[in-house]
Amino acid sequence: MERFLALHDKHLSFEKIAAALSAEFGITVSKNACIGKARRLELHREKPRTTPASKPKALRSPPAEPPGQVPLLHLGNDDCHFPFGDHPTVRFCGLPKKPGSPYCAEHHAVAFVSPKQRWLI
Repeated sequence: MERFLALHDKHLSFEKIAAALSAEFGITVSKNACIGKARRLELHREKPRTTPASKPKALRSPPAEPPGQVPLLHLGNDDCHFPFGDHPTVRFCGLPKKPGSPYCAEHHAVAFVSPKQRWLI
């Protein structure tokens, strides 16, 4: 018992304690027997201190394109698709679109002119 406590105080693993006791006393002592004995004696080991895992860094989102400067591949379903410029440098508005329209409120008013308003022009 004293030898077990001495080996335990040296912070040896239970596997090494079992091997040392088996060799020293000429009997078979298993690792689990040592674990059980330590539990019954309420011997606690300090848990090794681990450093907390660092929080993953947030990925940077690409900088927001100013209105009228959004390329087609960066447009979302809820963005205004009003085009500016000519092919291949065409850009799009990109502001939030008006419900039921592919354009924002400002560009919807430009793109969809009622026949009555057109006649007055």
